[in-house]
Amino acid sequence: MTPVWSLLLLLIGGMAIGHTVTARQRSARPRPGLQSVSQPPCPGDDVTDVFIVINSVGLVDDSGAAIWRRLELVWHTAQVQPDDQVLLYDSCTPDPASDPVVAVTAADHSDHFFVTDVTLPTFNFSGTPAVSTCLGYCTEYRRDGAVIASSCLSTRPDWMSQMAADIQDFHLHEVMLPGTHDAASYTNYRGESSDDDLLQRYASAQEETLLSQFYLGARYFDVRVLFAPATAERFWVSHGLVPFRPFHIAIDDLVAMMEASTEIVIYEIGGFEGSFDSHPEAYEELLSLVVPRLERWLAPRPAEAPHHVLLSDLWAADTRLVLSWDRDPAGRDYLWPRVPNSWNNDDTPEALYETLRRAMDEAPRDEIWALAGEMTEHTSDIVFDRLESLRQMADLVNRNVSRMVRYDWWDKSNIVMADYFMGTYNVDTALLVNWQRAHC
Repeated sequence: MTPVWSLLLLLIGGMAIGHTVTARQRSARPRPGLQSVSQPPCPGDDVTDVFIVINSVGLVDDSGAAIWRRLELVWHTAQVQPDDQVLLYDSCTPDPASDPVVAVTAADHSDHFFVTDVTLPTFNFSGTPAVSTCLGYCTEYRRDGAVIASSCLSTRPDWMSQMAADIQDFHLHEVMLPGTHDAASYTNYRGESSDDDLLQRYASAQEETLLSQFYLGARYFDVRVLFAPATAERFWVSHGLVPFRPFHIAIDDLVAMMEASTEIVIYEIGGFEGSFDSHPEAYEELLSLVVPRLERWLAPRPAEAPHHVLLSDLWAADTRLVLSWDRDPAGRDYLWPRVPNSWNNDDTPEALYETLRRAMDEAPRDEIWALAGEMTEHTSDIVFDRLESLRQMADLVNRNVSRMVRYDWWDKSNIVMADYFMGTYNVDTALLVNWQRAHC
């Protein structure tokens, strides 16, 4: 595909975010055990934090090899001391004799992060038990030789179930949920071939599969669907008019999430691209592919207060999947309305941060809503290649948005979306702030 056509496909698509479930004979999956997480600090406490994230930027080294999925250390402390150290270990078994693979003097990095040369393979969680597990890399923040903060890069496929005692009485709009923007527009970085590919650079918004995003803690997925009636696969997940993979793959992953866990998920079909307008029957065809596979988990939309459902009610009925649809539900109460979001088409970090601050001035809201923590490229940005790629754009803002959500807006956020979401620590933040909302 020529660069010109690639550009047109990407731009035409634009940005769109963003029945009573029939009676059936089935036994509900039991509600998760009511187990509270260990007591974290409350806001205002003197706290030091350190995190491992996966940097979104891809590079090509001198030999032409693709370098991507580098581990990044991010820390927060009220006052960095001259000899504070941030350490990365490739083993999480306590061993005083083990040496770190990376040692950083915090005072040398005033922006409070450091991108290492340690890279992580891609994940494959298919068939993996839905139990939170450390992935083998841990970090410590040391002061005067003592560990004052630590964390492990972990899977989080059961974090909501593990927090059920703390969050079961929350409504859906009262819990913080990490989310992924253009969740099914994921690709691997392939080095120079990716750098030369306009579609790759400005359309790919994630690098984890939907199932991996779930296992890593995301609970809201923003997905677009393209209808291509002339192709063997008629429905595709897309970013604008750029197709990525057959739509059934996204549904396969969603079924796997629901079967493996007792987690609550919001799945939004936030845009309809391609030939939907000229083929109105395609909406029904799409539902005929989706509903039979998901029906047993679909949460019925409450008639009068659609966003006021309790998490405990979803767990008790095992209707743990909210299906959001950017179209009139036409009497089907298994379809929930589109999730409102703060997207403002911002193509600079400063403009995005101002948009987020304005959105948070109106929070908390009496509805499910999403904070859109990602930049958006404009036509001129692509034509002149000002921003280089969505990977670079995510790298500009992810850690800063994570910081604001965790320390400034801990009591206000609902869904928090991101491109290349593993460059954030939003999942760790969800565990903390949901506990704080319940107890502080």
